[in-house]
Amino acid sequence: MSRVELKLLGPPELLHRGRRVRLRSLKSYALLAYLALEGPTPRERLAALLWDTPSGRGNLRVEVHRLDRAIPGIFAERRGVLALADLDLDVAAFEAAARSADWPRAQALYRGLFLEGLEVEASPEFAEWTRYQRTRLQEAQRTVLAERARHAPPQEAVAHWLRLLAEDPLDAAACRGAMTAYLRLGKTDKALQLYREQAELLERELGLPPEAETRALAHLIRSGERPAPTGAPPFVGREPELGRLEQALAAGQAVFVTGEPGIGKTRLLLEFVRAKGVEPFLLRGRPGDAAVPYATLARALREYLEAGFDPEPWARRELARLLPELGEAPPEPNPARLLAAVAQALEPFKTPDRLWGIDDLQFVDPASLGLVTGLAHLVEDRAGIVTYRRGRLDPAAAAWIEDRLASGRAIELTLEPLRPEAVARMLGVDGERARALAAYTGGNPFFLSRLRHGDPQTADLQQLVARRLRQASAPARKLCQLAAVAGAVYAPALAAAALGLRPLALAEASDELEQLGLFRKGQPAHDLVVESVLAELSEATRRHLHLIVAEALERLPKAPPAAVALHFEQAGYPGRATPHHLAAARAAERVFAFREALAQYRQAIASAPPEAAPDVEVETLEARYRILLALLDWNDAEQLLRRAEELARAPEREALRPAIRLGWAGLHFNRWELDRAEAIANELLESGGLEPRLRAEALYIRAVAVQARGEHPRALEDVEAALEMHPDPAWAFHGWAHNTAAISHVALGELGAAEEHNRAALAHFRRWGNLAGEANAHRVFAEIAAAAGRYDEADRLHEQALEQARRSGHREVLGYVLASALLHHERLGRTERVHELAREGAELQGPYQEFFRQRLG
Repeated sequence: MSRVELKLLGPPELLHRGRRVRLRSLKSYALLAYLALEGPTPRERLAALLWDTPSGRGNLRVEVHRLDRAIPGIFAERRGVLALADLDLDVAAFEAAARSADWPRAQALYRGLFLEGLEVEASPEFAEWTRYQRTRLQEAQRTVLAERARHAPPQEAVAHWLRLLAEDPLDAAACRGAMTAYLRLGKTDKALQLYREQAELLERELGLPPEAETRALAHLIRSGERPAPTGAPPFVGREPELGRLEQALAAGQAVFVTGEPGIGKTRLLLEFVRAKGVEPFLLRGRPGDAAVPYATLARALREYLEAGFDPEPWARRELARLLPELGEAPPEPNPARLLAAVAQALEPFKTPDRLWGIDDLQFVDPASLGLVTGLAHLVEDRAGIVTYRRGRLDPAAAAWIEDRLASGRAIELTLEPLRPEAVARMLGVDGERARALAAYTGGNPFFLSRLRHGDPQTADLQQLVARRLRQASAPARKLCQLAAVAGAVYAPALAAAALGLRPLALAEASDELEQLGLFRKGQPAHDLVVESVLAELSEATRRHLHLIVAEALERLPKAPPAAVALHFEQAGYPGRATPHHLAAARAAERVFAFREALAQYRQAIASAPPEAAPDVEVETLEARYRILLALLDWNDAEQLLRRAEELARAPEREALRPAIRLGWAGLHFNRWELDRAEAIANELLESGGLEPRLRAEALYIRAVAVQARGEHPRALEDVEAALEMHPDPAWAFHGWAHNTAAISHVALGELGAAEEHNRAALAHFRRWGNLAGEANAHRVFAEIAAAAGRYDEADRLHEQALEQARRSGHREVLGYVLASALLHHERLGRTERVHELAREGAELQGPYQEFFRQRLG
């Protein structure tokens, strides 16, 4: 579809190829506005919102038909859910400009009130939605204008503040801003005249005096003193750290910035970015991310998309696995394409004017960290900045840091408390008071920033937060407590569902918390605020809040199941967490986060009621066994099989026994105990009575066992019998059976037959999103190419197989791929490359470990 623009700020307009489209009905604008801001919506919901009459569905069909005729392809629909195709939306552009602090662009985009002049007969709910959006965006515009005023020269600032006052003469903050700007211009008479006008207006309209802060500012102006600074405190005392940052990055080293909470790690990162004028891609960890695979990466990609990144259609579909709002994800998982889509998104950050960074690494979920740090072109081969709290790291994150530091590719920078002289510069106080403040706050910039007008005793953050929270209304207090308990999953939609708040009441409560400094942009202002609020809650209150968060998440579409499970458990209802742990495990498997999947399966079993736990164990046996073999965790796999045998002793579970025996055969093969694997397979094949799928699996296991001993004709006979007995492409071993046949054909010099089987294997693995299988298929294609003398092609295919095997997390397949590549380079006399691969392989547990160690001498 060619370019379509939808303008909703001011009188609504629809443009197609730069020309205005005249719509016959105002309801068309209402329909477009709702879909543009709320996303995919069922037809029934739209009909009820916009007509609220029995004929609503018919009316909706008419509107959709008219719009589709005017601009073919403007809608996308799936199973009765209507959505807009890609278009340029002024609201999205305005909000993106505001987020990126591009105040002039944001102001230019705001042409007027949301849907200005549009009045339609619709449901009361749609009217309330329109009022909410209008108020929300109007407040955002006032924030933009206020921010522009704060950053403008005094003369320009006065004009912006006066415009805000013209729109709302009772705005005390705008009055103070204008008074301060006049003072900066030396026009104290103008500042005091404005104050008198504000005082007279308040007295006349409300019978109230000006706010205490406004009165204090007027007093300062009359006394000739300068007002205390507003906005962020000055960035002081970090000049040596900025110098070390610049030196390390210039040398191509990453910098790991650590220190206590509130010490200024994030501020250092952002000030460096601002000073250097580079554009950052930041992963920002939040409390609670660790429970939801890819939570951190999804949030970062969402911000990047909102800032203007437009992925190609294929990449948009793949990214929909992480960002459901992008549309329908492809039905079959394909890790290679997902990885490629993320790589495409981050490709621009390879240039010198871009920088990657991770803020609050201790909160980043392992799946996001694993994927991003695995993108060699972005992270491993480039310098960047990472902030984290020491002592709070996931083991994988700690190992990554240790590896970078040990190799000399990174340095660690520990931020110390600010010294008294820096405190004096920050707060504009004398040396004696600076020393007292430094002692009371421990030189912590976050605490100090809260003391710019206050008593040093208020440095205890919990007391500060508790006191401010006591000033809030009951709805605002409840909202702040809910946000603290909800953690990373907190969003306005969750708050509305959990607390039963209508949009306007929710917005007012959030605004109140912003005014108290407890919220920023609709979220808790700092994770220290979250910790302080939680510390004030009683155990009973905390459990109750976890329960209402969990139940609200259950009602919300696409809520992360791991988060739902976590909140049910913390509410004291582990049994209600069980199905959500199972859903989280399967979701983690689909995105190849194997360790997270295993942890969720185990939590599902642990959370189930005692009488149901054995059934959950049985339900998850195969998935857990498959993951343990992929991770080469043979001891746990053996324990799992022994537990399965215990479960199968019950008469109602005796049907499990042949599958468990096959599990033992698979484990013996993985341990390279080939005779024992073959013996179990023979035992099962000779026993009779096996269903076709299990008989085919027994044939497959015997085939790989005899193949490993070099008996290729026997292996081919068994594997072809397995494929004939169970030809279903959905069979988990279908691709591996073709792979096995291809390997034996290569060994027998039958390259045509090998290629045919390997093509079938690769097609199967791609269809089912099996990245480890794809790696193995490319490994076999490399061996076919080498056997035919096509060594350059073999080099390329081996590298492709290695890359995929590493990404897949399947350590067993990685061992096979490394061994195959090593032998290839060994035959060609490439000693240095052989040693590189041998060093990597020697770190793996598996049947080839000794093979790799021998190459290292």
